[in-house]
Amino acid sequence: MRRSSLKLLTPANQRGIALLLALGVITVLLTTALEFYRQVRVGLAIAGVSRDRHLTREMAASGAHAAMAILLKDRSETETDTLFEEWADPEVLQNAATELGFEQGKLEIFIEDELGRIQVNALVKPPNGNDFNPGQLHVWERYLDRLISDLKSLEVDPPLEFPEETTANTIVNTVKDWLDFGDDDNVSGLTGAEKEYYLEQEQPYTPANGAMVDLRELLLIKGITEELYYGHQDLGGMLHAMTVHGVDIQQSNLTYTGKININTASLAVLRALLPEGFSDLAEVIDAFRKPEENGENANNLASADWLKNVPGAGDVRIDPKLITYKSDVFRIQAVASMDEMRATVTAIVQRYQESETGQFRCRILRWMYQ
Repeated sequence: MRRSSLKLLTPANQRGIALLLALGVITVLLTTALEFYRQVRVGLAIAGVSRDRHLTREMAASGAHAAMAILLKDRSETETDTLFEEWADPEVLQNAATELGFEQGKLEIFIEDELGRIQVNALVKPPNGNDFNPGQLHVWERYLDRLISDLKSLEVDPPLEFPEETTANTIVNTVKDWLDFGDDDNVSGLTGAEKEYYLEQEQPYTPANGAMVDLRELLLIKGITEELYYGHQDLGGMLHAMTVHGVDIQQSNLTYTGKININTASLAVLRALLPEGFSDLAEVIDAFRKPEENGENANNLASADWLKNVPGAGDVRIDPKLITYKSDVFRIQAVASMDEMRATVTAIVQRYQESETGQFRCRILRWMYQ
């Protein structure tokens, strides 16, 4: 037995064991190397994604600042704001994006006049905000009447359904109670809602009882459905027609004049501005304000009485407290894309003039990345 054991430890057998050990070590090392290689590749991919994300965000931010430069140039040249100026010209905006010189990716810039919208916070009178602002109330009622009617008449399957009490009157009452500074039993009409109503919800919350700072607050208000807020299909909702911006400083008090730029207001807002019986003129007035095919417009929109020159609108009278012909608050959207990476900057900016230098600047009111 002792001799056979010795035979197993011959030089040949020893070399075989060494070979097996070497193969085992090589296998371990190869597995480790492959895992290290995989981790390196994952790390590089993550780094690449992080790099592209950072780059697209910087591209979008650059586009937003380029838009501000266009707005400042416009303000130095004219006091009125219309849809046939450079800030509203898609070709000018695209050229500005191209001139930034990004070799990779794509950049798009859009500018919209924020004061072409209905100012939500102007629905109540300043400074205490406990009563309706009559002129604004009529604008809201006309806008909501048309919006609710259009939504109900949409031919969709299944049809859109609204509570029976969904009317312009019920909505303005609940919005007024959300905005007003009182939080007592003085509920607006029969359909308003104060704190007690919201505290009784499945997930209780309290109303703002003050100015809105984010338009999405509308979705928290009694009676305002997602369809009213977002719209449906090609029909835009309150999201596209209203704004929480437009604050003005008067004798050290913050207020909302509610003045809408009639030169830039959307068709839906324009209809709401027109007095009863004249809403059918909205399309004609809208065409009068827009650039022709050559990008120009022969109509003088700087004049405060240009509405009289619109065919058929000679008798239209809009309360001067409701409209303006210029704006200093704008919505900028810059969209950057690279391969599958996409970044969007949405900025609300306000143009103002420095008292010391007289130069125009842009104050950023809101800056959002997506």
